[in-house]
Amino acid sequence: PFKILGRNVHTSTVKGVAFDPAGKYVATSGDDPAVCVWRAFDDWGLEKRIDSSKGIFRSKKKKRKTSPDEEDPFDLEEELEEDLGELASQSLFRRLSFAPDGTHICATNATLRGKNIAAMISREGGWAVSTPDSNVVTAPGAANLVGHKQPVVSSRHCPYFFRPPLKRKNLARKRGRPSLSDGGVTEKEVEEDEGEDEDDDDDPDIEPDYAIILALGDKRGFVTIWSTKSSRPILLQCS
Repeated sequence: PFKILGRNVHTSTVKGVAFDPAGKYVATSGDDPAVCVWRAFDDWGLEKRIDSSKGIFRSKKKKRKTSPDEEDPFDLEEELEEDLGELASQSLFRRLSFAPDGTHICATNATLRGKNIAAMISREGGWAVSTPDSNVVTAPGAANLVGHKQPVVSSRHCPYFFRPPLKRKNLARKRGRPSLSDGGVTEKEVEEDEGEDEDDDDDPDIEPDYAIILALGDKRGFVTIWSTKSSRPILLQCS
């Protein structure tokens, strides 16, 4: 048995596919430009389509001045036509990536106010994105990763989760201690706190505190490494 997805939904070549770690969704990315999320159960129907109308993709259409009235060449109207320059700049692939916990998708070849970005599409809020519209409330987990000068063409999540080490100052702040060089915390208190964290991992009502690591690569081979616990890349690597 097989299933054809994207018919009459993607209007251009599909160049990227990512699977939800839980096996419930499939995400596709094309040159429309658009990212589509599909249900991998029941009818395998379309769950959400994110395109240039959401503000994170540059439209392939551009405005052209035309003169419908031959007698008055200065009576100009605007119409849309294919932007050949934009089409020529399209990447050969659009490698999007699902987070290992399934909370978000990282979409490549996105733009925001003329800057090349990678867009974090949040599962919370029905696959929401972070838009420049100040009147729209951004869903938790939705973000735009800015820093690449060239289009971001590839993204890849690390399959492992990372817990940031609890520093003494953080533990001192947690226990209401004065902020000293070492926080005034003893080794015994650090061990006790680590034991409490292990107990928290077994409690289903407490959300685990971990970081997800993501790598991005652009058209020129520049690579950045990001963490969900930081607003800036934690590593930059030139090609």
